[in-house]
Amino acid sequence: VTVAGGNFPFHFLDELGQEELREVISFLCEEFAAYHSWNEAMHSCVEEMQKISEIADMDLAIATIIEVVTGLLECNRASIWMIDDSSREAWTRKLSPDLGGFSEIRIPLGAGFVGNCYQSQVTLNVPDAYEDPRFDKSVDKKTGYRTRAVLCAPIVASHQVVAVIQAMNKESDSEFNSRDEILLRILGQAAASHLRSCESKSSQQVQLLRKDAVIEACHDLASMKGTGALPLLKTLHKTYSKLFRAKRVAMTVVQNTRLVRLVTDDEFRSLTTQDFTKACGLVGAVVSERRSVICFSPESDSRYNSLIDLPAVREMSYTFPILDGSSLRAVVQWTSSERPAKGSREASDSLAYNELNSKHREVLDQLHEFVAIYLRRIFPNESIATKITTTMNKLRAIGAMRKAQQAMEAGADSGASAGRALGGSAMGALVSKVAAANKQKEEEKEDQEQAPDKE
Repeated sequence: VTVAGGNFPFHFLDELGQEELREVISFLCEEFAAYHSWNEAMHSCVEEMQKISEIADMDLAIATIIEVVTGLLECNRASIWMIDDSSREAWTRKLSPDLGGFSEIRIPLGAGFVGNCYQSQVTLNVPDAYEDPRFDKSVDKKTGYRTRAVLCAPIVASHQVVAVIQAMNKESDSEFNSRDEILLRILGQAAASHLRSCESKSSQQVQLLRKDAVIEACHDLASMKGTGALPLLKTLHKTYSKLFRAKRVAMTVVQNTRLVRLVTDDEFRSLTTQDFTKACGLVGAVVSERRSVICFSPESDSRYNSLIDLPAVREMSYTFPILDGSSLRAVVQWTSSERPAKGSREASDSLAYNELNSKHREVLDQLHEFVAIYLRRIFPNESIATKITTTMNKLRAIGAMRKAQQAMEAGADSGASAGRALGGSAMGALVSKVAAANKQKEEEKEDQEQAPDKE
């Protein structure tokens, strides 16, 4: 009928009986209804994806994609998992009311329906998840949700799986059909392409915001009147919050053999200090090793000390040295509720500090360089002052020795003046003795020369 453009010879219908004719008409009606339903679904799919293409924020894009999938496939839940080959994990983001925003979720690629779909690159249509050994029932036990029908489709680009899109539980308690499979693959292909674009744009925007935050911090530090630690801590808290979503920030200044921890109230109105004569805690580990310490729930770390380290229950703790050349000026520590993604993922940015991301390290080094310059003003390094004093004393001693040498060459009387020039020090006494001995030798020589004349 399609090939003939509708001009199909239907004279064979004249040879059918009433019952057979009824069956043919019923079949054609079902086909027309299926075609109309598919056409409406495709039309809705195109409209929804056009709306999604205008969304630049990744979190909002993911939430909208899930809403579209559940609506078109008439299912309870859906998710889209992006593939991170560097860490061999799949990740997605979901709204977490406890954190007041979206958080990243990661699962290994070697297990479950998502992992199996990634490895086989084949669509999985599972009528009952509990009858399939690949399903992990522990998730349902934790959430109270009962997973039944599951549909997973791989999203392939350049012969490589870049994402896996998943739908669960048809609202009619039925299984997913072939129409759902095709529709899910179409939605997934468009969604994955847009999410990769969002990821790249979001990363660029975050990088620009970080650069602006560092520039603003440098301007604040340079324009501060006087030398105070309180405005420094206030600036650091604001800056680290913008850079890596820090919740709390603390600083410990290194001064010779003691550590001075700077503590402020929540509103940065008052400043108190705590002295430590011995390196301890995570801060002490950074002082000893001169390298950063990053850990989750630091209270479980044997090096943690509540007297000098920030509390971070089920949070990330970051402790970094601030170097001024080869000198250790201070140790800065901050906490964040957002955990970093595994792998470098230079093209993406979850806003949590990632030590494998070179752009994160670069922006942090720039900030710490300016902080070290400010610390040089408010906390002078005593060891450097001591070195300068020692050097000046050495220079004065060399100058005095040169004067003494010139005095010895001028004559015996100069020996005493040379001794006085050295301020009566032990070196001055030695020079005086040497001058006196030289004078005695000269007198004995003159006596020997005058002896023949006397005879």
